[in-house]
Amino acid sequence: MISGMHMGEIVRLIILDLVQQELLFHGHRDTHRDYKSLLPAYIDKIEELAISEQDTPGQVYAFLSFFRLFVLFIYLRILYLHFNEEALDWKIVENALYSSPQTKIDTLSIKESIKENRLSVGNATARIFRLKSLQKFSLLSDFTRMNWSNLAKISSNIEHLTISGIHCEFEDLQYIFRCVPCLKDLDVEIASRVSFFGEKAKRSKQNIAVMPILRAFVLCFAGNSLVTMDMLTEYLNSMPVLTYLEIKAHSELLDVNAWKMLLETSLP
Repeated sequence: MISGMHMGEIVRLIILDLVQQELLFHGHRDTHRDYKSLLPAYIDKIEELAISEQDTPGQVYAFLSFFRLFVLFIYLRILYLHFNEEALDWKIVENALYSSPQTKIDTLSIKESIKENRLSVGNATARIFRLKSLQKFSLLSDFTRMNWSNLAKISSNIEHLTISGIHCEFEDLQYIFRCVPCLKDLDVEIASRVSFFGEKAKRSKQNIAVMPILRAFVLCFAGNSLVTMDMLTEYLNSMPVLTYLEIKAHSELLDVNAWKMLLETSLP
């Protein structure tokens, strides 16, 4: 297996050196139409790519400037993509992500810092769930809004899902459940929600999809929320084989007596 870590930077430096020696593109740095022919053997053998701005600023831009679509890597199975929108053109990343459903990637980790183009980011994220080969997906982002209801019409094969930093309300879990019925592990951060005057904390029961093979469930509530033990119980009752549960929450959800009753009467 050949890892793609730092491949973008290596390619950039090699090409710049060849151009400066006028051994490539006749010395013109703006002519890169034949870039794919430079490393055909590597493209066909790469199974894992790790492209990150953390230790090598500019690596993501350099790599995606030459290899614009992930579908070019026909044996790619694992992809780590960590980027800062300020350091590159979002359109380049968007085009690459939009090609992901045509790949055979089974493990995907995306860590992104987004200030603009948040609607486009949400659409690109929803499209990733269409990747049939994807089994493990980790998404850490700081964009605040995503229309989770878009997932309700998508059928995904993801088994391990981690979501953090994106605005996700407790009620949005139903859309995730409908989209990924094969989930075995779910780790999600729930956003706090501002209550309106006169709003009741307890809502009417929802038709929550059963998660027949979900075994590990980690919930982190960001600050106070309107979620109650009754609401949490509705979801836990839809997980018949749950064996691991971790809750990081506000004081109301950490009531000892309420949990004792839940464990004795509701959980499998």
